[in-house]
Amino acid sequence: MSDPEVEFSEIARLIGNDISLTADLLKLVNSSVFALSQPCHSIVKAVQMVGIKGIKNLLYSVESLKILGEETPGKKMLWAHSQKVAFYSYNIARNFFATKKEIVENAYVCGLLHDMGKVVFETTHPEVMKKFKDIMAYKNIALNT
Repeated sequence: MSDPEVEFSEIARLIGNDISLTADLLKLVNSSVFALSQPCHSIVKAVQMVGIKGIKNLLYSVESLKILGEETPGKKMLWAHSQKVAFYSYNIARNFFATKKEIVENAYVCGLLHDMGKVVFETTHPEVMKKFKDIMAYKNIALNT
C-alpha cells in the first residue's frame, strides 16, 4: 500500500478476499460521512472514494479491534474513546495543519492508538493493573486520565 503506483483494483481485490473488511469498507462509504445519493456496492468504487490513506486508517481500526481481543465493557469504552480521539485528532490536524500533509495523514492513527498501551499492560500484567485501578479509585483519579 505504500507503493504510489498501486492500482485501486488490486487493493479492492485484496479487500474482497476478506468478507469482514469488505463489509466495513462498504459500511463506511455508505455512511452519512460520504452522503451518497445512492448506495455504493462496488468495492473498487469504495476504495476510490476512501482513498489509500482512508484504507490504511480502516485497516488500523480493524486490527486495533483484534488487538483488544475479548469484548468487555471496559474495552468497549476504550474503543469508543479511541475512535472519538481519532476523529477529533484528524479534524484538528486538518484544520490547523492543512499545509503539513504528513501530520494530517497520521493524526487519525495516532488518535486511534494513543491508549493501546493500556490494553497491552492490562493483558500482560493484570494484577498490577488491578492495584493501579484500586489506587486510582481510592484517590478519586479518573481511569481515563
